Amino acid sequence: YKKAPYKVVLVHGFMLDEKGREMHKSLGNYVGVDEAVEKAGRDPLRLWLLSNTLWEDVKFSWKELEESRRDLSILWNVAVFAKTYMVLDNFDPYKHSLREYESSLHVEDKWILSRVNNLVKAVLRHMESYRVHEAVRLIRQFIVEDLSHWYIRLVRPRVWIEENIADKMVVYATLFYVLDRVLRLLAPITPLITEYIYQALYREYHGRPSIHLLELPEPDYELIDETLEKDMELVRGIYSAVASARMKSSLKLRQPVRRVIIYSSNPEISEAVERLVNIVKFVCNAKYVEIVEASRVEEIKKYKVKPIYKSLGPKYRGLLSELVKHLEENSDIVARSILKSGVYRCVIVSVEVTIERDDVEIAPYYLEEYAVSEFEYGIVAVDTKMSIEDLAEGLARDIVRRVQVMRKMLKLPLTAKVVTVIIAPSEKIQLIESKRSYIMNETRSVKLVVSSDLNYAGKLGGLVEKWDINDEEYIIEVKPIE
Repeated sequence: YKKAPYKVVLVHGFMLDEKGREMHKSLGNYVGVDEAVEKAGRDPLRLWLLSNTLWEDVKFSWKELEESRRDLSILWNVAVFAKTYMVLDNFDPYKHSLREYESSLHVEDKWILSRVNNLVKAVLRHMESYRVHEAVRLIRQFIVEDLSHWYIRLVRPRVWIEENIADKMVVYATLFYVLDRVLRLLAPITPLITEYIYQALYREYHGRPSIHLLELPEPDYELIDETLEKDMELVRGIYSAVASARMKSSLKLRQPVRRVIIYSSNPEISEAVERLVNIVKFVCNAKYVEIVEASRVEEIKKYKVKPIYKSLGPKYRGLLSELVKHLEENSDIVARSILKSGVYRCVIVSVEVTIERDDVEIAPYYLEEYAVSEFEYGIVAVDTKMSIEDLAEGLARDIVRRVQVMRKMLKLPLTAKVVTVIIAPSEKIQLIESKRSYIMNETRSVKLVVSSDLNYAGKLGGLVEKWDINDEEYIIEVKPIE
C-alpha cells in the first residue's frame, strides 16, 4: 500500500508473424490476444511468451503455443498421477515426510531431488538477473524430460505394487516435495494451473488460501548430488542409443532382451553404469548389461570388400575373375589385413597377388544378431537373440498394454477388478500361460481365461476388441466385476 506496484518492467520487442513480418489486419496475419487465449488458453500463452528471449522481437507461432499447452498437460498428468495414487494408498504428508524416508530413498529419488534443487538454484539466479526466458525454459525442460519422461517412468512399477509398503510412501514423499517446488517456481508464470493443483494437493499442507501467498522455494543444498546427476545423464545417453539401435531392428522397447553391451573406453561411462546398473537394465529392458573396452567392438564386426576394377584390372587382367571370387570368399580376412598392415597378400593361380588400400572399398557391418548404435562415448549393441522366456515377457507386456487401453475405454477406476479373456493363436498359448500371474497382477484381473477357441469371445458380455500383436490377431474381452 502506498508503494510503487513494480520496480522493473520487462517487455519484448514487436510481435511479428511466423515469417517475421509485422502483424496487420490488412495482411491477414493479425492474431489478437482474445483469439490466442480462446484457442490455447491463458496459461499456455503466458508460458510461451515468457519462453521467448525478452529483448528480442517475438515471432508468433501456433505450433510453439501448442507445445506450451502440451508441456502444461504433462505437468497436469504428473499431478493427477501423484494425487490418484496418494489417495489410493492413504498417503499423509504429515506422517510420511521426506525427512522420515531419507535412508530409504532409491537412487532415482535422490536424483530427482538433486535435480529439482539445482533447478531452484538456477531459476532464482536467472530471475534475479532478469533472464526470465532462461528460467522458464529450464522449468519446462525439467517437467517434461526429468520429471515426466524419466522419474515417473522409473518409479511407476513401484507404485503399482498392490501391497501398501513403505517403498511406495518413499515415492509419494519424493513426488510431494518435488511438485511443491516446481509449482511455486511456476506460479508467477502460469498462475491458473498452479493454483488449481495447489488447491487439490497442497492447500491443507501449507495452510495458505493460495499458492500466490507462498514464498519462492530456496535450494536445499544437502540434497544436491552433482556426481549422481552426471551419472544419470550418461545413462540417459546410453538409453537413447539403445532405443535407436532397437528402432533399426524393429525391436520394440517392451520386448525384453538378454543383454546390452556398451563398448566404451571412457572411465566415466564405466563408473556410471556400475553405480546405476539396475536403472540401465530397467530402461533398456535387458537382463544383463556389460561394459567392455571400445576396441572389443571388433568382435561383433565384419567387413566387406568391393574390388575397384580400374585399379585391379590393369595389374591383374588375366586373374581378375579368380581374384574377385577370392576377395568375396575371404572378404573379412582381406579387410582386416589391409586395415592393420596396409596390404593383403595371397596366391591366385600360382601368382603372388598384393592388394593395397586403393585397390578395394572396405565397408564394415555388424553381425546379424546385434542391433548397434553409436553415442557420444562409444557404441551400444543389443543382443537380439531371443529365448522362450524373452518372447513370453514381450508378449505378456503387449497384452497387458492392450488390456490397460480397454480399461480406459471402459473408464474404470484404478482399483476396479475385472475378468479377462484372451483368444490367442494356439502356438502362443503356452507363452501366455507362463506369464499368467504377471498379466493378472498388472491388469487387476481376478480371473483370466486363455484359449485359442474363438467361441469364448464375448461370452462374458464385456468389452471385446481385436488386436494386432506382431502381425497376429488376438481377441481380448474385459468384463468389470460388479
